[in-house]
Amino acid sequence: MKNKEPMIEGFDWGKATKPLKDIGKNIAKGLKDTGGEIKKGYEDTNKEVNKAAKDVNKKATKAIDNALKSAAKPMKGIEKTISDFFNYVDTFNKTLGPRFKNVFSGIEVIFVDGIKGEIQTLTDSIGSGFKTMGWLFAGSGELVRTYIMCGIKFIRNIYFCIFFYIFQILFYIIYLPVWLVMWGLKTFAGIDVFWIETRTWDGLRIVDGYTWHWLGFHIIYWPKNVRERCFTCVRLKKSVVNEIGAAVDYNFNERIKKASGTKMKWAERVSAAHMKEAVKWPDVDNPKKVRNKISKYKEPPIDPEIKALFDKYD
Repeated sequence: MKNKEPMIEGFDWGKATKPLKDIGKNIAKGLKDTGGEIKKGYEDTNKEVNKAAKDVNKKATKAIDNALKSAAKPMKGIEKTISDFFNYVDTFNKTLGPRFKNVFSGIEVIFVDGIKGEIQTLTDSIGSGFKTMGWLFAGSGELVRTYIMCGIKFIRNIYFCIFFYIFQILFYIIYLPVWLVMWGLKTFAGIDVFWIETRTWDGLRIVDGYTWHWLGFHIIYWPKNVRERCFTCVRLKKSVVNEIGAAVDYNFNERIKKASGTKMKWAERVSAAHMKEAVKWPDVDNPKKVRNKISKYKEPPIDPEIKALFDKYD
């Protein structure tokens, strides 16, 4: 279709519409440019969003890994704790028998060896004391009896022995001044002449031995029948009664004093060893092995003289 001729002569339609065309072109260009900027902005934003998303994802993944590792650490400790606990329970169950046995042995030793032992020691000491008191009464009675019997014997033989008694008394009276002189010299002058007496009697005993061996009589002793009737008598010695009295004193004083508390102290040491073993970890020895580690109880030593006395009279 051909363009029509201008409606108004002399009016240039192209010039009149050019600004409109320019405006349209500018609008189209603006829209195009704006669309390009929008597209570019979108693409840049998309890149940033993707980059940010990747960073966030990476950081989140790392954070989750760290969180899981941190959470796993205490779990490992808990797992070990639980494992140790079950091992502890298992070991405790296996050693439960020896532990209770040690506890009961520790209690038993206090009552059986400690308290009972102290009572037994006291009973033995008192029993032995009464036994020695019996010896003392018997000894004292025998001492009195033998002295009375000897007195009766000498009284009955007085008619025969009076001459020998008088002669011996006269001999002592005659010898008394000599003895007083020797005593005075030693006491006041420091001169000891008792050696003369000692040597004189030693010499006379030697001579007496020869006369008895070769001639059948003594020169410093009375004949045997005279000695037996007038000067000798079998009687209990006072030293025997003194020894028995010492034994009585030992039983009621020294023996009880020395032994009192020693058995209980020993039992306390044994009991403490059993109780210590009962709480030992992880291994526990049986009570017999624990007892063998401790030295056995020993009674306090008895004075050798007193022991010899018991052996002699018991």
